[in-house]
Amino acid sequence: MSSQEWRLVEHCDGETLHYTSCGLNNIYLAAGFTKHKTNYGDGVSIVNVEGLHRAIGESLIASEGSLSGPEIRFLRKEMKHTQVSLADFLKVDAQQVARWEKGQNDIPGPADILLRALFKQFVGKQPNVKKISEQLHQLSKHSLPKRFFESTDLPKAA
Repeated sequence: MSSQEWRLVEHCDGETLHYTSCGLNNIYLAAGFTKHKTNYGDGVSIVNVEGLHRAIGESLIASEGSLSGPEIRFLRKEMKHTQVSLADFLKVDAQQVARWEKGQNDIPGPADILLRALFKQFVGKQPNVKKISEQLHQLSKHSLPKRFFESTDLPKAA
């Protein structure tokens, strides 16, 4: 595992990589990746994918508004939960978790708060449930802004 860290940046003027492998359509890498040729075509190497996913998750739980279906799925998978195990934790039916992830139902505020607190605890930080609740006070659906991440030690991709 690399000690390479990741951070969210406001914008990027250089080359970016649209990173969809995480299941989210609004994630872009501004640095921390290299493009190369393989026997099968163009390839990309990303440093410390685990750290990148942690940074993505932390940016999701810090955002205002309800979590979207893909965001719920991302957080659940990062924590290695099944829909059943997450449903057990949240005291809901597993089909309800599936409906949230598919965007068929919005996640209710209390479940959203608990999911964010669970992820915060998962990454080793103390969850501040009051702060999370205040962020969720803006329960209107949020648009999916592009989120740019860059590694902290590597130069930008050439």
